[in-house]
Amino acid sequence: LLQLAGVADFFLRGFFFTTRNAVRPGNRAGGACSAARASLAEQCERHFGWLERRGLLEVSYEGFQELQKLRGAVLVSNHPGLFDALLIYRRFPRAACVMRSGLRNNLCFRGYARECGFLPNDSGRGFLDAAESALLSGDNLLIFPEGTRTQPGQVLNPFLRGFAHAAVRVRAPVQTLLIRQEGDYLRKGTSLLAPARLPVRIHLSLGEEFFARPAEKASEFCGRVRAWFLDHLGEQDRATVLSARR
Repeated sequence: LLQLAGVADFFLRGFFFTTRNAVRPGNRAGGACSAARASLAEQCERHFGWLERRGLLEVSYEGFQELQKLRGAVLVSNHPGLFDALLIYRRFPRAACVMRSGLRNNLCFRGYARECGFLPNDSGRGFLDAAESALLSGDNLLIFPEGTRTQPGQVLNPFLRGFAHAAVRVRAPVQTLLIRQEGDYLRKGTSLLAPARLPVRIHLSLGEEFFARPAEKASEFCGRVRAWFLDHLGEQDRATVLSARR
């Protein structure tokens, strides 16, 4: 019952953001966008704090204080679970998240996307232009280059190259974030209504910072960053994948 209450709370908070945005239509920018992101971080703290106090969730952060100095950087993370982006926003809201259009148009995520200035990842050249403009203005981008949650039975999906193209174009630093999650709840293909093994344990840690080398192609840069993730997803992560596969 507590698990179902947590799911309901999550979607109701998203619906609140969307309905509030309906009264104030249009894309957010500047100070209003920053205020909306701070408000989102507050909602995340309330939601995840509620889950933690009731023993449904255990979340730990490592090195996130170092993120506060970032400006005009691309944050790249693996994507094992449904709440990854919001768990990051809970501690670091100063970034524009890159989302699939399907999620941007979802009733429970549309408000976040519009008020916080999130970018669509499937608009081709339009995405690169928007990403370049955001980075040059000093905004940070949060990108999950797997494109969706990690597929069942996999440690990491192939990476889409959009983040690398954006970083190479403006010579922006790429800061990696590593997320480790126990169990298969919240992973791709798992129902939110299925009974979970509680508490769900998630650890988020700051990784290495990358810079594109002179004359390095986006495909090469993308491959170098993905190789880092593969090297740092240890035996515990592989054991979790094998357990979920069984």
